[in-house]
Amino acid sequence: MKYIVFAFCFMTLACGNSEISLEQLPNKVIRHDSLPTEIKDFLINWKEYKVPSENRKSGSLSDVICLDELYRFEAISTWYGPWTSHFLLSNINGLRYRIDPPQSFPFIVFKKGLYICTDYNYLQHSSKNYKNIIFVRYQLE
Repeated sequence: MKYIVFAFCFMTLACGNSEISLEQLPNKVIRHDSLPTEIKDFLINWKEYKVPSENRKSGSLSDVICLDELYRFEAISTWYGPWTSHFLLSNINGLRYRIDPPQSFPFIVFKKGLYICTDYNYLQHSSKNYKNIIFVRYQLE
């Protein structure tokens, strides 16, 4: 009997995880020249994109910039301290994408693509050397 309970619990936990990790998504490296115009505009004028976030003070830059606003972002804390375990990006259809740290912020979501820069603190340097910035674009479903 306890084997049946164990098997049931295991199956429930194993099948209940509906998060898609970044490693499961098709991706490609994109240089600045190949970025969509909207993302290039964001990189040049990023200080204009101050939006309130649940995890930040009102008016500060969010951890994710949704240029098409079809996604919601959530930071998941660890159970043992004040650290972030991972991030969840959810779309309006209920698909959830797991983003494990470390990653550079902010994440940019545009037209079913998640853009993550390969360099940290890229916004501070984007006005000077933005043509050297490289992103990885993950295809969201």
